[in-house]
Parts: sequence; structure tokens; C-alpha cells
Amino acid sequence: MNVKQFQDKSIQCYIETLKEKYNQDTDLEDVNIVWFCYILGGMKCLIADKAPNGLYAECTYNKDKKEMYLDIYKKEHNILIKEEE
Repeated sequence: MNVKQFQDKSIQCYIETLKEKYNQDTDLEDVNIVWFCYILGGMKCLIADKAPNGLYAECTYNKDKKEMYLDIYKKEHNILIKEEE
């Protein structure tokens, strides 16, 4: 699987999961890959959409097993921690 195939499949899996698990219809143009990494043949990306649901996903490709994993998270807190001077 190349990078483009991985990214396209990741987005499609995210959209399908939102529809199946969260009853949320999301358009392709509302979904973005916000971070991507390719390392040792494996790939990982973070996916977010424009809906105010606090959900985002992490998709990982294991090259050796030819498997993809989609983990969906919900942002619950954003805590400010200031650096001490």
C-alpha cells in the first residue's frame, strides 16, 4: 500500500465508522489528515473532521501484517499548564 492509498482508505474508514457508530453523515471535503508519519514501511495519520463532536481518529498501517487499525478518540479536556519561570 502506498501513501496515497493509505490516506484515502483511512479517510474512507473514518467516514464509514462515523456513520455506523455515531450516526453522523460526514462529507469527504469535511475530513482532513492533520498529521502523517511514514516510518520503517509503516504509516500513521491523525484524522479530524469539521463537526463539533470532539472526535478524532488515529489510523495505523502495519506493513508486515498488511493490516490497518482505526482508533477513534473524543477530546474531553484541554488543560492549560504554564511553564514555570
